[in-house]
Amino acid sequence: MYQLPNRIYLTGFMAVGKSTIGRILANTIGYNFLDLDHALAAREGMPVVDIFKLKGESYFRKEEATLLRQISEQNRVLVSLGGGTICFGDNCEFMKRNGVLVHIKVNPETLFLRIRAKKDRPIFLNEQGDMLPDDAIKVKISEMMTQRLPFYEQAHITYEPQEQPVGQSVDQLKHILEHWQGLKPEPGTRDNK
Repeated sequence: MYQLPNRIYLTGFMAVGKSTIGRILANTIGYNFLDLDHALAAREGMPVVDIFKLKGESYFRKEEATLLRQISEQNRVLVSLGGGTICFGDNCEFMKRNGVLVHIKVNPETLFLRIRAKKDRPIFLNEQGDMLPDDAIKVKISEMMTQRLPFYEQAHITYEPQEQPVGQSVDQLKHILEHWQGLKPEPGTRDNK
């Protein structure tokens, strides 16, 4: 029997399903679950969109890094990261040293449809708080993916959930994590170890 990694970090672009998959996976394996954005919003007493607007991104990223390190002192914890967490400071190296970093990857068209349906993504809102036009959203996704992909590709594991029930994705990811220690990657995944 294989032992699960002590700390599991889920990274990937916004709206790939990190929080949804992470919460169910943590419950399934008996780990504490923390959504980094929600934890920071709770600590600051305001939603992430307001932290960005009122205090700025550099403040947000500094506090995010501090909270990430505090959370990482726990054992048996699964952390759902914000889409950009991995790109700032030494967050990527820190997580690779302290746990298993899993990149959840979804195709750009699916991302566009998910992001367009939400109003809580500050990067995709104009100054009036309205959603950007569709073409601008697609361009922004493309630009951000180009910037972030080199970081995401450093993850130990890349998992691409198919169009399937979330429970099936959770089961697949659990199996991958149970067998991660040097074994061959499962179909639909790439082991970047």
